[in-house]
Amino acid sequence: MTYTQLLKNSEFARKIVTVQIVTYFGVWFSHVAIFSLMLSLNANPFLVSLLAFCMFAPAIIQSPFTGVLADKLPLKKLMSLLLIVEILTTLGFTFVTQKSELYLIFILIVIRMSASSFYFTCKMSLLPRVLGSEELRAANELHSIVWSVCYTFGMAISGLAVNYFGVKTAFLIDAAMFGIAFAVFLSIDFEDTPLSKGEKFGALLSDGVGYLRANPKILFLMLLHSSVAFTAFDAIVALLAEYKYKLIIAVPLAIGFINAIRSVALVIGGWSLGSWVNRKNIIYLFLAQSVGIALWGILCHNFYLSLVGSFATGLFTTTLWAYTMTMIQEECGEKYYGRVIALNDMFFNFSAGATSLLIGFLASAKVSPSGIFYVLALLFLFVAFAYRIWYYRYSHDAQTNW
Repeated sequence: MTYTQLLKNSEFARKIVTVQIVTYFGVWFSHVAIFSLMLSLNANPFLVSLLAFCMFAPAIIQSPFTGVLADKLPLKKLMSLLLIVEILTTLGFTFVTQKSELYLIFILIVIRMSASSFYFTCKMSLLPRVLGSEELRAANELHSIVWSVCYTFGMAISGLAVNYFGVKTAFLIDAAMFGIAFAVFLSIDFEDTPLSKGEKFGALLSDGVGYLRANPKILFLMLLHSSVAFTAFDAIVALLAEYKYKLIIAVPLAIGFINAIRSVALVIGGWSLGSWVNRKNIIYLFLAQSVGIALWGILCHNFYLSLVGSFATGLFTTTLWAYTMTMIQEECGEKYYGRVIALNDMFFNFSAGATSLLIGFLASAKVSPSGIFYVLALLFLFVAFAYRIWYYRYSHDAQTNW
């Protein structure tokens, strides 16, 4: 099924994609502003990396519980409440004006990302309930492409806005975007019957853990999906902008342009590789991702060449994210959507957070930016070989659909 067919035939898909476009544009619009605010307040490299980690930490901690709630509670009311929380916390950033208030950035990030992660769990568990198999794969690919497009324009425009109008303007625009998304979401009509209504919280949590223990293939696919988070380059891009490129270009513009170029590649890669990838040849995308990151490491010392490396790195990420997510959803039983997606989100964000801390640790240990990129490239090389072993183990098992 094509993306056009999906949007034409499904009103639900049209509206949920509209919400996604508006919220993701807003998120990335303020993303540059948050890191620019940190750097303008003279935060050291460790604090910058810690902030990047805090963007992922809430999902790591709360996911086992939010998954149960996603299966137990009405999703529309829950998701509406979470959007309101994101609006309020985004407005909170406008009150941070001096270094002594840096702690407020961390508090607001934790609250905002807690709501964002919970919303993502609800949405990704909602999609397979409403959409069929072919629609689901198209929706996941479209989700990833929309993320990339919003990343492109959000980062690029935010870099300009922050540079010329300041961080406060970026945060106000972001809050307005969430307000629009909230209004659109309220108009979406879907069956909102909880999958596990009436069951006790503890029993649902225990049942979800038992389900994963009985289905190691799903657990492996979750770990595979989480490896895509090794591309969490926020910390290293911010550090490169501050310590390598600021004599050439303003820090907000450097962050915005590097991320915008990479996200253009995310869109092109997702559009061109989505129909080609399958369970057998996805290993080549993991290998290509490794090569792309290594190339960025070679080129990162020059700002303009770094844009080429950023592009090469982004070409494969969208397809890897979308296809590994689809594999998980197809293997998971409907009753467990919320819990499995939440735990998957926990693994993904733990991987992203650990990557951010690893970047901060290596940078503090005086490892060169090239060396950091090479470490990340080696991680993807390891994942490729791990997948090859698992694929051939399951491809010869007649009881699976691999």
